[in-house]
Amino acid sequence: QEEEQKKTLQGKAAASKRDRTEPSAGEEMGGEAKRMRSGEEAPMILFSNNVDEGKKKRYAEIVRKLGGCVAPENDSDFTHFVVPEFKRTQNMLIALAAGRAVVGLEWLECCQKAGGFLDAT
Repeated sequence: QEEEQKKTLQGKAAASKRDRTEPSAGEEMGGEAKRMRSGEEAPMILFSNNVDEGKKKRYAEIVRKLGGCVAPENDSDFTHFVVPEFKRTQNMLIALAAGRAVVGLEWLECCQKAGGFLDAT
């Protein structure tokens, strides 16, 4: 049932679909990282207010090049919440309570190197 809820939340993201490939050998991010599977909706990324504007623009460009979308501030239909560091903020708690993936900026760098969005779980 929890898995069904996650799929429902991800389905609400107004993002375009894009083909994904299976995990590639040698991709690592703190262990064996896997790319998102074919047919999954593209991630809707919400950046923390703690990410400075220069970095936010640079990382937003990475998101778009990989086929994802950047959620406007205060949008609740995001799939991933990107933070510069793990801090207990209101937005962080909201993301965790909603079951969204909370990832660091490093995750986007690894996605860029892999050429696609990696599974954040």
